Amino acid sequence: MSVPFVEDDKGEEIGASSFKDVEILGFSKMGFGSGKTECQDTMTMLPQLTPNLHFFAVYDGHGIKGKDVSSFVNSQMSITLKKNASNIEKLATKDYMTTFFKTTFKVIENKLNHSSINTTSSGTCCVAVLISNGKCFVANLGDSRAVLCREKEDRSTITIELSQDHKPSREDEKARVIGVGGFVEPAYYNGMAIGPLRVWTNNKEGGIAVTRAMGDRHGRKAGIISEPEVTKFDLEEKDRFIIVASDGLWDVFTSEEAVAFVNEYMASGKAKSNLTRAMVREARKRWERLDDSQDDPYCDDITVVVAFLNFNTGATLMETPVKAPLG
Repeated sequence: MSVPFVEDDKGEEIGASSFKDVEILGFSKMGFGSGKTECQDTMTMLPQLTPNLHFFAVYDGHGIKGKDVSSFVNSQMSITLKKNASNIEKLATKDYMTTFFKTTFKVIENKLNHSSINTTSSGTCCVAVLISNGKCFVANLGDSRAVLCREKEDRSTITIELSQDHKPSREDEKARVIGVGGFVEPAYYNGMAIGPLRVWTNNKEGGIAVTRAMGDRHGRKAGIISEPEVTKFDLEEKDRFIIVASDGLWDVFTSEEAVAFVNEYMASGKAKSNLTRAMVREARKRWERLDDSQDDPYCDDITVVVAFLNFNTGATLMETPVKAPLG
């Protein structure tokens, strides 16, 4: 089981004095199946926006124009961060970063709506991590996810989920959608329910499997919103790495399995540079096994970013590999 996320907002951050920097790796691959023509995921890896400010994110596009939306939001977010990097480093608190991310998402969506991209039924999820002087801020929108690996005194590790998926199965999100007139139910084929719960308008249009996303203008009447959920977490010297990935990974990996995969890979002595590629390859194998009996097998796009956390004191994961059992 993952350790429940507990937002940490102490005045004196544990990791701020000893946090050094991050090493970020990433890999993305298009899925397969009917209608798949391009990978709609994009990612950003921006270590050292300033000496003490680091950013990485995954954007998971969906719909006909999902790639365009994902790329647009990615580009606009990067531009905004680069312009405001020095102020963010000076002013990074929970209140400031919550306001920053919510305002930034609102501005970007306004630009998106005035662009040439048709967002009627296309959009993107986003999970973004910003680290400033040992303080970790996560802005989440949709069902991509960020998880942290922390080493314990006995050298075993625990998994801490830094974001919560915005899905119709989440009770508070379901209640919010229903409260504004949307409907939550699975899709039906020949009278049989198939797939996950989805959000529909009152005339049964839409059918998106998340409750928050950028774009998806047609889904606004059903309760789809573009306001990110922002959390803060103070890093500690026992924190080893953060995994950020699209749901192409999380649909076939639990958070614990993903952390265990990284630990086992690092303990094996294999090239660190190939880690995210190996993780995506394993996820695709799991998709293939999941659909091996289907006439039309399907695999979602998969994007994985792993950020190794380096501190001025204590050992790094490379120096003290931890092997954790899968499952």
